[in-house]
Amino acid sequence: MNDILVQNTTAFFEKSFGSAPQKVVLSPGRINIIGEHIDYNDGYVLPAAIDKVICFAFAKNDTQKSRIVAIDLNEDFEIDLTQEITLSDVVWTNYIRGVIKQLQDNGFAFEGFNCVFS
Repeated sequence: MNDILVQNTTAFFEKSFGSAPQKVVLSPGRINIIGEHIDYNDGYVLPAAIDKVICFAFAKNDTQKSRIVAIDLNEDFEIDLTQEITLSDVVWTNYIRGVIKQLQDNGFAFEGFNCVFS
């Protein structure tokens, strides 16, 4: 099943950006058997991986802007990495905006990238 997800995500990346991704990563889903929503407050949890995964395909794009495509939502957005990261009314994009902002706030430098996920 993961092979199909990787193939579909990679193909969509190539169709969207005209080149192959430089990096493809998978991340398993999880459930919290106990401790829902306390892990990020230093509480105790008992998580377990599940058979659902998310696949990301990335490539640098030699700009200061990043374009992210959510295949399953049939939506995309662009973010200018030279501007302050702010929240959006399009809620799913805030997860990615938040990760970028936290990395920037902790000293990581960013170049523009293209990303497709499913």
